[in-house]
Amino acid sequence: MTSPADLGPRLKARRLELDLAVRDVADHLGTDKQNVYRYENGEMRPSDAMKARLMDVLDVDAAFFFEVCDR
Repeated sequence: MTSPADLGPRLKARRLELDLAVRDVADHLGTDKQNVYRYENGEMRPSDAMKARLMDVLDVDAAFFFEVCDR
């Protein structure tokens, strides 16, 4: 399993790859921008429910959260 610090940069890279603003992701997740920044900076790990929403908005599968993968 990846640590929050390992996951954060991959979350941000995927968001940028999809040309999504932090606000876009936050709105889709039903949270605020600060939480998205915390996920991306490795300060906070998303809950399982939040991972499901992230999978949808970032168009990734569950493996994205548990191992280094290419999606």
